[in-house]
Amino acid sequence: MQNDRTCDGHRLSALTEHSNMRPLDGIKVIDFTDWETGPLATQFLGDFGADIIKVEQPDPGGWHRSFGVMLNGINTFHLALNHSKRSISLDLKHPDGNAAIKNLVAEADCVLHNFRPGVMERLGLDYESVRNLNPGIVYGECSGWGMSGTWANRPGQDLLALALTGALKMVGDDAPQPSANYKADYIAGMHLLSATLAALIAKIRFGVGQRIHVSLLASQVHNQLQEAEAYLNCDFLDRDPQRYRLFETADGWIAVGVNFPEICELVERPALASDPRFDTAHKALDRRDEWCEIVAPLFREHPTAHWDDKFRDMNSMFAPVLSYDEAFDHPQVRELSLMTEIEHPHGGTFKGLGMPMYFSETPMSMTSRPPALGEHTEEILTEAGLSTDEIATMIRDRIAFQYNPDPPDTGRKGDA
Repeated sequence: MQNDRTCDGHRLSALTEHSNMRPLDGIKVIDFTDWETGPLATQFLGDFGADIIKVEQPDPGGWHRSFGVMLNGINTFHLALNHSKRSISLDLKHPDGNAAIKNLVAEADCVLHNFRPGVMERLGLDYESVRNLNPGIVYGECSGWGMSGTWANRPGQDLLALALTGALKMVGDDAPQPSANYKADYIAGMHLLSATLAALIAKIRFGVGQRIHVSLLASQVHNQLQEAEAYLNCDFLDRDPQRYRLFETADGWIAVGVNFPEICELVERPALASDPRFDTAHKALDRRDEWCEIVAPLFREHPTAHWDDKFRDMNSMFAPVLSYDEAFDHPQVRELSLMTEIEHPHGGTFKGLGMPMYFSETPMSMTSRPPALGEHTEEILTEAGLSTDEIATMIRDRIAFQYNPDPPDTGRKGDA
């Protein structure tokens, strides 16, 4: 299951004597998160070596096990966001299930959740309650709109955060344009990961736990920091910067990251750069639609491969606009070993994405495949101090759910 990344021709697994060490070995995280932001952060924490205990409701589990595209009965959202974790399935509203999870929380280093306000309070798992159980806890939350304000209790989601922060109106001339992927969710997940790591370092160095909070709203506002500086200080909306353009070619599209004079050299029209309409950077910026109309037909005269060679020879910023098929088959993508294959007992062999980061001394990869619902319930409850009889009673009474790969024909089957 190792994703053997390479650097300068050397296999990471043989780089150092530390190759089996991970930065977060020994760190235990109780993961109540769902959707994308929280599971993304905890998945990285798991890849970094933390023991991620994913807490899920009893059969059929959370939305991520049934929503979206299915692969052999397994949801691809779940496959994408839940490797390097163990799964425990409990009814947290039942006193016995609630007591069991509090036993785990009391011994954990970190708790992460993205429930709406009030949920963790009703379960007795809010920050103050958890801090009383475990004063050194790092308690992380992710919300749609933040901890306070008139929107704090409203439901939030990726598209809504993009809408409220102006991002949708930064693309397209008239109607707002949604993003093709979950941009706000991913960015907030990276912020949650960063904040969690910083809080864990503070815990290790200073012996203090603390509450951290990330919101889709704050993360997406901050994602536009360059545009925000121009707008807040100069009242300038940089919706179509001069340096970054898309041009159609004879057989596709290309992305160009160069200024106007360099474009003139590339299309072999150097005199155009000294045209009085465009001969300064400000003129070229203000009248970019005019010069684009002039150079656009020139780009359409040749195929993308021609422009690839031309831009490479001039060491200019360029990339072809690719489909998913083309992107995942691109030699540079393959060179980075970003894709991996994982064996799943029910899904067979499936493809996924490995680590997008390189570590020279402590190489990272997923530690385990995405778990089946409740696959580790008995194991984790044992760690929480429950006896075999107590665990069996909880499973019998459906307070807990233990995945069984070969269940008896009772009409109740585990979701892989």
